[in-house]
Amino acid sequence: MTPAIITQGGVRQALEALLSTLVGAGDINLESAALYLPKANTPYVSGRISAYTRVPMGVGYPTPCEVNGMYQINVNRPAIEGADMAASVAARVVALFQRGTALVLTTGPVLTVLQAGEQPLITAGDWLTVPVVVSFSGAEGI
Repeated sequence: MTPAIITQGGVRQALEALLSTLVGAGDINLESAALYLPKANTPYVSGRISAYTRVPMGVGYPTPCEVNGMYQINVNRPAIEGADMAASVAARVVALFQRGTALVLTTGPVLTVLQAGEQPLITAGDWLTVPVVVSFSGAEGI
């Protein structure tokens, strides 16, 4: 039997599925791979895997691997609205990715959220961005 592999695509799909539940309320938009045009008075979020490592936990083949990584979610708001609006959406994102949240991949392995936290606010042109970094871990082939 071949062990289930945790791929970056599978990780991204699981994390974006959870993030889409936040977007489902209708007051936030999710930037996708397609061309995204921001809508007035509506924040948008975009997520990217910013770190990903697979470390063998034994010797030989097939050996289980531990997977660790970080997923960065950028919460974007028009700068004219002020920092409080962007921070409130970022707080909702952090609340969504609670420590211990289990995400089951389509291939079977489970990812666990280790922590989520807001990073310092960034201003770029007419936009405010609050990065939220989510650390995750999982084991494959066990």
